[in-house]
Amino acid sequence: MPNIEELIQRAIQEGKFSDLPGKGKPLRLDENPHADPDWQLAYHLLKENGYSLPWLELRQELEIEHICIPPEH
Repeated sequence: MPNIEELIQRAIQEGKFSDLPGKGKPLRLDENPHADPDWQLAYHLLKENGYSLPWLELRQELEIEHICIPPEH
């Protein structure tokens, strides 16, 4: 069975991604389609005012620390 990369490359060669809606336009990443609609305004206000959710800030801090800590040999 072919792996995913081979399937994607074959689809590209066959032109299956040529006529997708929105081709050539930037992706709209400001809205999360999986977010609870009741919280969308709150998320938008936080983002527009330079804030984030506490667990997202903690995750970002941990990722930065992980990058900065050299691996042990």
